[in-house]
Amino acid sequence: MIQNFSDSHLGSFTLQTKVEKPTLFDYSKEIILNVLEQNNGNQTKTAEQLGISRTTLWRYLKED
Repeated sequence: MIQNFSDSHLGSFTLQTKVEKPTLFDYSKEIILNVLEQNNGNQTKTAEQLGISRTTLWRYLKED
């Protein structure tokens, strides 16, 4: 079941990564990392909550 994330789930979101011009990828990866942390590193649960496949999650995590 996919959860809908409201502002209350993300709080006031600011990009933690220091980049000059953040891209959509930068913001997406930051959100993924935050949800992964909330799920104590559980990639399956994180992918399910975000409505993405584990493969997509893995691709985000391996990109620098």
